[in-house]
Amino acid sequence: MPCVYRHIRLDKNEPFYIGIGKTEKRAYETIKRNKYWSNIVNNTKYEIEILFNDITWEMAKDKEKEFIKLYGRCDINNGILCNLTDGGDGTINRKHTQETKLKMSKSRVGILKSEEWKSKIAESHKGMVITESTRQKLIDSHKGKTMPQEQKDKIRLSLKNRYFSPEHREKISIALKNRKKTTK
Repeated sequence: MPCVYRHIRLDKNEPFYIGIGKTEKRAYETIKRNKYWSNIVNNTKYEIEILFNDITWEMAKDKEKEFIKLYGRCDINNGILCNLTDGGDGTINRKHTQETKLKMSKSRVGILKSEEWKSKIAESHKGMVITESTRQKLIDSHKGKTMPQEQKDKIRLSLKNRYFSPEHREKISIALKNRKKTTK
């Protein structure tokens, strides 16, 4: 059963890591930990405290997020934990080093032009629901940016023979009017 745990450094008697695991075994493992966790463990003793066990995976993710928010993360200068994400399931708000960004960039050279890669990405996004706050963040991140004419033409061509319901056309019309108002 899932569990939520914390690692407490004994030299300062304070938590330095909050984690979740599919079983309690994960709390005691030292593999697949970040370098900051390893540095702390190499320099001081620590104890493991199981905060919650025999709970659902969803509840474990929520509790992990809650505790990480409570203690804060040192990589973003708002707390004491060496966690590199906001918790839950994935890499929410992960801060990558310049070195890591460069490695990721180099590994993707040429891949983005591949039609096979594009279709894999499209397939992975099918059925994805975007929340209104995420939608707004996406809109805000693109404000002030201009799209190359070649890309605009490509989009127009792909939409040329598509059927849009009257309701959808109305939404598009309103969105375009709002866009014109905000760009003036």
